[in-house]
Amino acid sequence: MPIDGCSFTLTVNERANPSDSEDEVFQSDGVIIGDPAAGRVAFPVPGTTDPGKYFFDIQMIDTQGYRRTIEKGGYRLFQDITKSRRLKGTILGTTTLAADLMVV
Repeated sequence: MPIDGCSFTLTVNERANPSDSEDEVFQSDGVIIGDPAAGRVAFPVPGTTDPGKYFFDIQMIDTQGYRRTIEKGGYRLFQDITKSRRLKGTILGTTTLAADLMVV
């Protein structure tokens, strides 16, 4: 999926169906990786987030300004043994968007 000119936001929450943003763990703006025609986006993970199981959605704003949720599901945050790369996020299940997650 070509994504040139689009923006992406990953929202991670403690609840699968939150009624508000009270239990929101973090939000991360997506960074397009390489050629936008390849459709790859990375989401920096804040180093202050506790490892655990969460829920996520990814919203995209396209070149026309339309916002839509393009993916949602389970999200697991792991802590590495090596502390120079403390956290690593994993989207659980199959995703239609190649969403790579990286640590800031």
